[in-house]
Amino acid sequence: MYTALYASAMSDMGAGMEMDAIASCVLGGVSLNGGQGSVAGVLLGSLTMAVICKALPLIGISQFWKDAIKGAIILVAIIVNVIVRRAMDRNTLKVREI
Repeated sequence: MYTALYASAMSDMGAGMEMDAIASCVLGGVSLNGGQGSVAGVLLGSLTMAVICKALPLIGISQFWKDAIKGAIILVAIIVNVIVRRAMDRNTLKVREI
């Protein structure tokens, strides 16, 4: 799609876009371990990342900080995912014991 939009192709055209894709998926609730996630969640995560990526340059944030903020979003989403998964596992064990 990127090539069709700009009517040209270069070998480094999509450099850095993989971080956007991973951040969108993780923010949408997809587990990095696999097995969890939904298309609706990924669409919501993609929309959120698009808004963030378009808003940061408008308020004068440099590219370095833009990438740092994306990395922080990935880390926070992973930490929240791990905490929620552990809480669910703990609740499952309590139900099994009863």
